[in-house]
Amino acid sequence: KLLLFGLIYLGSTVASTRYSLSSHKRIANGVSSPDGEYPFVTSYQHVINGHFCACVILTNVWLLTAAHCVIFARQYALSEVQIVAGITNLISSSTSRQVRKVLRQYSHPRFPGGTKPNDIGLVRVSYPFDPSASINSIRLPEYAQEFYGVVEIVGWGYRRSTYPAITPDLQMAQTSIISTNQCNSIVSQYATVDNSQICVVGYRLGNETTCNGDSGGPLIAYLQDVPHCVGIMSWNLSPCGMRGTPSVAAKVSWYTPWISCRIYFDATNPTAVC
Repeated sequence: KLLLFGLIYLGSTVASTRYSLSSHKRIANGVSSPDGEYPFVTSYQHVINGHFCACVILTNVWLLTAAHCVIFARQYALSEVQIVAGITNLISSSTSRQVRKVLRQYSHPRFPGGTKPNDIGLVRVSYPFDPSASINSIRLPEYAQEFYGVVEIVGWGYRRSTYPAITPDLQMAQTSIISTNQCNSIVSQYATVDNSQICVVGYRLGNETTCNGDSGGPLIAYLQDVPHCVGIMSWNLSPCGMRGTPSVAAKVSWYTPWISCRIYFDATNPTAVC
């Protein structure tokens, strides 16, 4: 992977730091989530190689994820790809665990790859999930709805770049949304963020970020204590877990028309352009 050199400004201090761009992310400097806290978070897996991304349950057959996760999954036959729901531990044999094969996968047609906008996708499973205390859907925001303040990131895997091993237990962390201008002032040497994306930085310690393997997972805001999926995690600067560096998500409220269109035409015209 190409490593990029850059300057990051933390307050009045200029720190010279080596960065690269990272997708397929997992939570750095998070904590283990309680069982049942995030019943809408699932693992997008290869049947042999295991977890590679996360997905978010929208209905009993539809899940939201990142476009680059769908593109990654397409290297495998559909029979080799599955969604695992109802777990917080990836190796758990819990009775709440449900596994479904993938029937169809859609990536946004205007996602060109890398750190560009439109990194959002949909997955339809072959058989409905059975709702339970451990498996449930999450609400989406209204079209063009904006969010501010503290939001949560959730995912499995690497806690830091220097320890590249999957974390079996689902991790979570609180983060704060920052402005597009503020985000670009940090990442502009490597990428450009626009208004269809959301940037967050660590809230409690400042070093909570996504890391390798969290892509496709939710950025969660609570409206009257009801969780809403306001973002789908896309990429971050690497090494992950660096204080003051942002994690970047696709802004879901920009894509609700595409989501609705894609689901509507799935049964009658899966090749329809949305």
